Amino acid sequence: MISHGALRCWRRRKSLAVRKTPSSRILRFAARFARAKRGATAVEFGLVAVPILTMIFGLLELALVFMVGALSRRLVRVGPRPAAP
Repeated sequence: MISHGALRCWRRRKSLAVRKTPSSRILRFAARFARAKRGATAVEFGLVAVPILTMIFGLLELALVFMVGALSRRLVRVGPRPAAP
């Protein structure tokens, strides 16, 4: 009969001999990451929010450009009138 200590030592040697390779660790991590659902909403929001906010701020900037262009054209047209004799 094998003693408890010898069995534990044999298991330790066996576990040391069958080390997991880094690629299997990466695959296990990737599988666990794919199964995980916590935080998925935050990640999806982060991916979607960037282009949407970019479009919104781009539209606001474009509106400001048109507004300044229209205002400057008006000022160029109306500005010299009071100075004319």
